[in-house]
Amino acid sequence: MDQASAYGFGFDGGTAIALGTFDGVHTGHIRVLSKAAEFNKQFNTMALTFSAPPKKAKMLCSLSKKEQLILKTGVKQVFTLDFDFVKDLSPEEFFKDILIESFNAKVLVCGYNYRFGRGASGDVKKLGELCKASNISLYVCQEHTEQNLSVSSTKIRDLLSVGDCQTVYALLGRYFEIGEAVSCGRHDGSAFGFATANIIPSPSLIIPKEGVYATYTRIGEDIYPSVTNLGTQPTFESDVSVCETHIIGFDGDLYGRYIEVGFLKRLRDIIKFDNKNLLFEQINSDKEISELIFAEKREKI
Repeated sequence: MDQASAYGFGFDGGTAIALGTFDGVHTGHIRVLSKAAEFNKQFNTMALTFSAPPKKAKMLCSLSKKEQLILKTGVKQVFTLDFDFVKDLSPEEFFKDILIESFNAKVLVCGYNYRFGRGASGDVKKLGELCKASNISLYVCQEHTEQNLSVSSTKIRDLLSVGDCQTVYALLGRYFEIGEAVSCGRHDGSAFGFATANIIPSPSLIIPKEGVYATYTRIGEDIYPSVTNLGTQPTFESDVSVCETHIIGFDGDLYGRYIEVGFLKRLRDIIKFDNKNLLFEQINSDKEISELIFAEKREKI
């Protein structure tokens, strides 16, 4: 039952633990994680999370990206539990076997709607009762709002499904990004002057609504303005969904390299043009608009 010991972790000094799935590490999550980080001088601080969101929802970022974002909040470690390992534990068993015996918890921090134990049967009230009985400090972060919206991963997914990049930015605290290694495409863009970097998003990750977007592309430490087609390519008679990005000001070979594409604003629907000259003109227009939007939002990236 001791997954922590199995992975070689030791917590003899006690831990301050931020509890949650932390999918996307949005502004609400950051409040929870930052509160746990306040105990860095007293305890080992950590985020105790799960490998996937509840109910098999599409993830807002990869596990590796999630860990990077969590560590930026100041907590010292991230421990990702295998959901199958704990799914059948009662709230009491999860508290005792995992939080106390495996991680030696002294301080717990969670959101107001945190659930735990078999069938999500444990809530914050139950957690408070267990903490009081074991003399463990519990801090509950209340509902967090941005732009009069309650911040949640579910709400962010809903906003991405309609292509609302700006409200996603407010709730997420950053622009939504897709990061993958560049794969070989059909070279349709290169044939008429607009080379593109093609990536295939993981099927476990959510993607925004199909369309053409003003984006930025991060290549290593460098960030470029870009324009991204997310969806099919009807002008080229292709019904295969792609994420292809024309990176403005970059001229080099990216095949196999990892890039991150950030979504600034949805520009338009994907449409079929009568000929490639009309498509060329439209992409030029998209490119100009994207450069202006990138310049306007550069400081927020």
